[in-house]
Amino acid sequence: MSIRPDDACATPRLTLVREPSSSRGLRKGALARAHAYIDGHLFCPLRLEGVANAAGVSRYHFSRCFTLSMGMTFVEYVARRRIEAAQHALCQDPWLDLAALAADLGFCDQAHFSNVFRRVSGTTPKRFANQARHPRMDAARHAPHQDRVTAHELGAFGELSTRDANNSASC
Repeated sequence: MSIRPDDACATPRLTLVREPSSSRGLRKGALARAHAYIDGHLFCPLRLEGVANAAGVSRYHFSRCFTLSMGMTFVEYVARRRIEAAQHALCQDPWLDLAALAADLGFCDQAHFSNVFRRVSGTTPKRFANQARHPRMDAARHAPHQDRVTAHELGAFGELSTRDANNSASC
């Protein structure tokens, strides 16, 4: 709280200017308790009231301060953490049933899960799983130029030119 003179009045008058108490966000202990509660209940339906109680603050205070502390709302944070858990699960087993995974993570259906997954990660869960199943085979196309042999570097009979043969001998 600070006191400043009110310039709009001709008579000297003081106006109280109160800084919001939530401008600092949640205290470290409350934020740590909230994170622990969220991580421990990630596969269950999470409600703001439950997390606020675990943090030891009112749900209104928690909502405002959590957003200031994390830079995103409680709902956005929980969705992000659930998608991170889904990505980890799909990396471990890319053949997981997506509908079952969505239900396990607390999404109402696979369509909602896919929409949130795409919004958070930029790809769909099916594409993510396919990439985990079949790593791209085109890595050779992106190799540095000196590691590739081009048609220009091949001699008339399909042999490497002497310049390339000398360079590969030093490797």
